[in-house]
Amino acid sequence: MKKLLVNASAVLAGFMISSPLVAYAQSTLPEIEPRLDGDEETIILVIENVVNWMFALAGALAVAYLIWGGIQYITGGTKGAEAAKGTIINAIIGIVVIVLAYVIVQAVVGMLT
Repeated sequence: MKKLLVNASAVLAGFMISSPLVAYAQSTLPEIEPRLDGDEETIILVIENVVNWMFALAGALAVAYLIWGGIQYITGGTKGAEAAKGTIINAIIGIVVIVLAYVIVQAVVGMLT
């Protein structure tokens, strides 16, 4: 049974590594396009692109922190579970703050354009 599990895991891992879907994971990040003409709309667009990129990075870090808390919870035992609960709660609070900040920034940018 153990050999079957190891072989199935190896096949699944090989499929996941060779799958082209992994290459599309980075296509959702906003791109920063350089604009050099310097008018007011261009400056707002550049700031909006930079802020969107920063929110994407912050969201990815918060999700990674949440995953790390889950790993700690699974592998930590009794004492590790308590620390992991704090990590998970902090990650969820961070995700909520990031989403709310994104909504506020989009509202302000909408008012400016």
